[in-house]
Amino acid sequence: MQLSDIFLQLGEENFNNLLRSISMGRLKTYQLYDRVKTILYLNKLNSETLRKAAPRIWARIGERNDEFATEVSQAILISHLDMIRAVLDHQGIPHEDGFFAKDADLSVNKFMANEPEGMFEGLKWIVRTFPNLPIIVTENGVEDSDDHMRRRYLAQHIHQLWRAVNFNWPVKGYFHWTLVDNFEWERGWTYQFGLWGLDRETQKRIKRPSVDLYAEICKENGLSSEMVQKHCPEVFERLFPI
Repeated sequence: MQLSDIFLQLGEENFNNLLRSISMGRLKTYQLYDRVKTILYLNKLNSETLRKAAPRIWARIGERNDEFATEVSQAILISHLDMIRAVLDHQGIPHEDGFFAKDADLSVNKFMANEPEGMFEGLKWIVRTFPNLPIIVTENGVEDSDDHMRRRYLAQHIHQLWRAVNFNWPVKGYFHWTLVDNFEWERGWTYQFGLWGLDRETQKRIKRPSVDLYAEICKENGLSSEMVQKHCPEVFERLFPI
């Protein structure tokens, strides 16, 4: 059974009630606001525009476009995470808190998790979906104002690239995101992705420890055990097991 069929079984009235329950705040918290707005073909996304668009959204559900139904369901579920967690806790059912496992290696704002295997799985999907096309990773990084996890994040993700190259996958390049702290359209200056920090008043660049690690990687065109031992020894045994 497809997700769209589940919605259709609920009926239009119940589906519209679910639409009305979508939280704009939650969508913005999880950076889904613009995506949902685009999926629904709305210039503005709020409770009123959602109410007016409900008949058109229901009609698209009726077309059994499961990709569309999945996007809508995600917006609904995100809006009810607290209730979902409470029910699971009451029933004694183990679960992950939000998107990340309870022991996840999280960034400063708990916006991102260090899941390097995801890099490998993403590359695998590309190779299988678009065989023989060259691959360039154009954006990989983490928001980390105090640089407490960026070095291990960088080393572990580069290690996954190495795994991919050993499968003879056509990985041709890698670009770290980002060189200097940047303005995010959704979050302004609140998330620091830069290898270098930025004093916005003076435009002075502030060197973070990750700069030296990335410089060494670029010079050597590779990641060595010595680099990991020096810059992020906490993941040494994972990357270079005896």
